[in-house]
This record gives sequence, C-alpha cells and structure tokens, in this order.
Amino acid sequence: MNRLKDWAQRLPLLLVLTLCGTGLAMALIFPLSHHIREVSVSAADNFAKTAWFMGLLVAAAAVQTLLVSRLLWGPNVWGGVPAGTATPEGASTDEPPISLGHLKATGSKIVFIFLALLLVLVVVFDALGQGALVFRMRKWAAMAELRATDAATRRSGAETSVYFTGDEDFTRALGRIIEQPGAGREWAALAAGARIDSVLADALETLAFTGNAEERAAALGALARIGDGRLVRAAISAWPHLDAHRSDALLSLALVGKNMRVFSPQDLADAGQFVVDVIESGELERDLLHQAIFVLNRLETPLGLPWLEAHLEADTETDVQTLCMVLGALGNIGAADSSPKMIAFFDRHNREAACEEAVAFDFSKKQVLLSTNASLAARTLAEIARIGDTRAYPHMRRISQDATLPESVRAMAAEIAAQLSTRVGATDTSL
Repeated sequence: MNRLKDWAQRLPLLLVLTLCGTGLAMALIFPLSHHIREVSVSAADNFAKTAWFMGLLVAAAAVQTLLVSRLLWGPNVWGGVPAGTATPEGASTDEPPISLGHLKATGSKIVFIFLALLLVLVVVFDALGQGALVFRMRKWAAMAELRATDAATRRSGAETSVYFTGDEDFTRALGRIIEQPGAGREWAALAAGARIDSVLADALETLAFTGNAEERAAALGALARIGDGRLVRAAISAWPHLDAHRSDALLSLALVGKNMRVFSPQDLADAGQFVVDVIESGELERDLLHQAIFVLNRLETPLGLPWLEAHLEADTETDVQTLCMVLGALGNIGAADSSPKMIAFFDRHNREAACEEAVAFDFSKKQVLLSTNASLAARTLAEIARIGDTRAYPHMRRISQDATLPESVRAMAAEIAAQLSTRVGATDTSL
C-alpha cells in the first residue's frame, strides 16, 4: 500500500505510464483487428486475443485512474490527508493543487472514475478495431469459423451468418466456400438461400450441377429460396445424383410452385413433365410419391391430370393417404371433368377412412406440411367444392340427405349444394 501511495504521488511517472499504456494499445489494436477480421480461423482464438487486449485496457484504465485522482485531489489522495486541507510544512509545492476541497476522495468516486475511463477506452478502441472487441464480436467470430477448414466449424459460421442478412462480408465468405471444393459447402449453400443472397445464384447453380448429393440438395433448396428460374433445369440434372436426398429436388420445386415471377411457362411445363415422369416410372417409395403429388399440386400443372384421375379410379389398389394426396391435387388443378370422377369415388370409398397429417423434411430439416387431418369423405367433398362444377349440385343434395353419413359430412354437402345452387339457378335449396 505504501508503494501505491508513493506511485500516486509521482505525477511524471504516472504521465509516462499513461502514455506508454495508451500508446501500446494504439499500436496493437490495428494488427489485432486485422487478425480477427481477416486471418483467424477460430472463434476461441478471437476470444483469447480479445481477452488479452481487454486486460491491457484494464491496466491502462487503472493507471489513468491514478493519474486523474492525483490531478483532482493532489499528492495526498492516497496518504490519509483529506483533500482541501493545508499542505503540510515541508511538503513539495512544485505544482499547484487543484481546488476541490469541497469534494472528498472516496473509494466509490475512484471506482467510478476507473469504470468511466475503462468504458471510454473500450468504446474508442472497439471503434478503431471495427468492432473486433465488443460490438461486432459475434460477426467476426462467425467469419473466423467460415475461414476454418472443417465442416462442423464452417456449419456454425454459416448458421450464424443468417442473422446478418445483407452483410456483404458474409456474402463474399459464403461465396468463396461454395465456389471452392472443400468441407461445409452444403451449409454455406443453405445459408446463402436463407439470406436470399441472389448474387450467389450462379455459384449455387454450378454447385447443383457438380457437387455431391448433399451439396446438390442444399444448392437446390437455396435456388428455390432465392427464387431463381434455373432451379428447374438444375433439379432435373441433379435428380439421378441425389441418392437419399431426392426429396430436396421435389420440395424445392414445391417451394416455388406456380410462381410466374420465377418460372416461365416453359419452366413450368418442364417441371410438370419431370414430376409426371418420375411418378410414372414407379421407382418412388411411398413418401417420395406423396411429395411428388404435392409438387403437382403446387405447380398446378394439367400434365398430371391423367395419372391423378387414373389413380383415383383405381382406389382399391391405393392406400388411403395416397388417395388423400391425389384428391388434394385434383381439387387444385382438376378441370370440371374431374368432378364426376370424384363423386363416383365418394360413393364407393370407405366412409370410415381418414387422412392423416403428412409432413416432409428438407435437407435443412425444415418441415413442409403436405396434408392435414380430415376424414376421407370430408376431404373429397372439399375438393369437389374447390372445382365448383355445377353438375355436382344434385349429388350434393343427395349426399346431404343420406342418413347413413355423419352429420358433419351431410352439413358440408348441404353447404356446397347451397353454393352451387346460385350458379345453376336452382330455387329449391331446402335439404
């Protein structure tokens, strides 16, 4: 404590130490910032170097606190003589005391000065270091992870980059990973899609044509989220190479759907024919078949009508969930001529059957809802109503009066009949 008191009374020494500490910090902040922003490949490395530099700032703030206290309260601030008292006889008078006699040098005031000086130092040097110390620490940590060479670290950085949508530093970093063979390209592609980095569409298209199965799947999903019409050609090309990730080709097409701002009429025709071809190939497992039917629904392509109607007529050979998917697609894209086939299906189907909720997961594990819960009878009536063929009117009246059906189904048929009656000009709507 005596040594500290001695230090605090030596103004020239405090001035030299303050200048040295601040100068050292000034000399180090620029190379440290450059290393964190451009060189480091580890968030842990960033944290360690930042902690070391923060320690330097704490030491500098402590010395500056001694200096400020010495200037404010004179050489006896640590010596037990109250500030504002007369200078003891024989004491040095080579510097005039600052008149703050009405203030008392207390520990709380000194701590406040220390914290204020530390805050100023942190803010100033963080600004000089382009946020490397505090305000952009998360960004530069993620950038360091993107410069790493292992897939797990790159994945972490790519996932964090999604929170910095529009940041060009991340766009360039993700582009470098996508364009150069190496680990984690699929995660960079997913991040580019989530960030809607349309400037990376060319790189994503190339990846969809040349990458491995995981990289192609991620690139297709990214092209869909960006809304790039080249998705159709990329999906068709990638299909034979996707292995266990073929659902991503289907779900990416479904994500865009019949969006004329993205797909041209020729794109929609090519996509529809592609989906019909893979369905008719008979090589799709049940889950993939449901996803393919969902794509037909979303694309609203009439190319799938012959297969859908034929599948509905052959319902004895088809599981209930597939029938539910077929009905949903027919209701959305079916022409008026599909309505009689759906009515005939209603009359012969198992009225106790039910449609289950169906979901699919893309490469990023994002859930896509394919179908909702409903009774098969209710689903059939709902899709007939969507088509709106007036020839269904007498059948809806008949169904609404069928006492063997559940009340909810009869009420639904009555409502549909009432809606259709306004189109056929019927006057007797009492059921």
